[in-house]
Amino acid sequence: MKERRSKAITLFSLLTVLIAFFISPITTFAATVNYEKVANYISTWHVQSLGGLH
Repeated sequence: MKERRSKAITLFSLLTVLIAFFISPITTFAATVNYEKVANYISTWHVQSLGGLH
């Protein structure tokens, strides 16, 4: 009984790994960055590539 359970667990684990290789990865896209100023506030950081925009 214990040997049968061990074989079943091994087979299940092997199948899980094999199935993971054949599933195509999901392509994700990053959100776009918007550098428009939306408020007049004081911050401690700035973007040098945009002329010091806070």
